[in-house]
Amino acid sequence: MASFVLTYKGTAPQGNEIGLLIDICDTMGAELVSVAFAITEASVIEVARTVGNAPAADFADSWKLVMASAIRLAVRWVEQLLIGGAIRPGETEPVITERVGTRELRDHFERDKACSYRTKTGRDLFCAATSTLATVSLPICNACQLPDDAALCSHLLSPRLSIQRIGHGSSLTGPNALCNRGEDEVSSVSGCTAGGHHCWQRLVRVDAVPPKTIVSTLSLAEALDFLNATWRIAFPKAAQLLHLKVATTVAVVSQPCVTRSDFVSCCSALDDIVKLFKIDDQLLDPSDIGTPEMAGSLKRLSATLRRHIPSSDATNGERGIETLWRINRIRVGLQHSDASKDLVKHLATLGISSLADSAAAWRILTAHAVEALGDIRTALATAV
Repeated sequence: MASFVLTYKGTAPQGNEIGLLIDICDTMGAELVSVAFAITEASVIEVARTVGNAPAADFADSWKLVMASAIRLAVRWVEQLLIGGAIRPGETEPVITERVGTRELRDHFERDKACSYRTKTGRDLFCAATSTLATVSLPICNACQLPDDAALCSHLLSPRLSIQRIGHGSSLTGPNALCNRGEDEVSSVSGCTAGGHHCWQRLVRVDAVPPKTIVSTLSLAEALDFLNATWRIAFPKAAQLLHLKVATTVAVVSQPCVTRSDFVSCCSALDDIVKLFKIDDQLLDPSDIGTPEMAGSLKRLSATLRRHIPSSDATNGERGIETLWRINRIRVGLQHSDASKDLVKHLATLGISSLADSAAAWRILTAHAVEALGDIRTALATAV
């Protein structure tokens, strides 16, 4: 097990791009790798213009909100690259650049805040950082000053919030918290995030054991069957999750992968299976039904988990969904020339450095897919 420390160094212009600079250091503070997380100004402007249909007068505030989200995305991205083995301090070049497109920036910006102190029981949400385990809603949670888990400082401890009722609404006030390093800046908890206080750090622990590979070619099919069975138990009145137009789709992902052409076919077949996941409208929040945001099986699956699974248990499921989304990006990069420039980046997030050995690449991707399906199944099991 190796431990690393992420520090945020600010922004730097890079032509028409903005570089968000994150250093990967050892536990003694020595810089090992510097990552420039590059986004285009055009992408930030496009997303900022969608913030509540913000008028020109509010555009500066919208820009700040999008940039804050981009910094959180950069932290999470670098963390995943480290854990997945795509960045190996001591082996990787000391200065690297990662680029992200408008879609990834918008998807991350539009998602609800992640908070490990938010729990769900039945339909209700509760805040474990309050002394009374106060009931909250997503808007209340999103407006809370406690930063998003995606880039929360690793040294922040024991936040304490109070619920304030105002008319028919509520808000969370505070919070007060402790700092494991004794920094005074913790008195302003909202700054305990990347891009906030200068003392911010993110601790990342990386398993030194290489990613496991799957021996059996049937492992992926078995994981799909197991997930489908758990889904039917969790939601007995809904349609089964797995809907295949032809049985050969599963047969493709169970065949040996030898060539790059095989790898492309297997990725396409797996992505087709995921796209055919059937999530009935009855499982969604009524306000989500028919909205453009619910287009696509993974978005509907994520919304179902958020509605029916306690937040503390849904984390695994969301992680699994994100892995399946990355596999989708790999498939798109393989088959569409305009997206091929991002293929290496998306492969790297799963610890795949090259397709020269297509068999090894498929084993690694299959291992991640099986683990992702298992994470979703584990989350669903809490609803049984």
